[in-house]
Amino acid sequence: MPRRWSVSIVRGSRLANRFISGMIESFMLQIRNDLPAGFLTVSAADLHRYFQGPTLIHLQGQRAPAVFVSILLHGNEDVGLKAIQQVLTAFADRVLPRELMLFIGNIEAAQHGVRMLPQQEDFNRVWPGTTHPESALTRCMNQVVDHV
Repeated sequence: MPRRWSVSIVRGSRLANRFISGMIESFMLQIRNDLPAGFLTVSAADLHRYFQGPTLIHLQGQRAPAVFVSILLHGNEDVGLKAIQQVLTAFADRVLPRELMLFIGNIEAAQHGVRMLPQQEDFNRVWPGTTHPESALTRCMNQVVDHV
């Protein structure tokens, strides 16, 4: 039986897609309420087949508040993905003890196995409270913080 899941796209009045080298680079935050089938075994390089860009996944648990985990802020740092896959595999047949907010960051760089692509901003430098100039990615990170 296929898994059911929902996806919503958060759009801000100033949030837009950028066209770079004929490709669309989207920084609209995707928000999901569960994991797609195959997530527990997918490699970082293949995450782009499941997610179109930065994604926040809210998984239900036995109690709140949610634990926030961010992975793949840099595309070549996949240990966080592997760790969360192990944890979620261990809980595959039962409810998580706590709610989980999982942020998956630089999926595009992960596809190429690099820290970040030449045209990208550093995902570590664009969170609220930093001095980074406003951009589509800083607005995306503001949306992450607003949801968490």
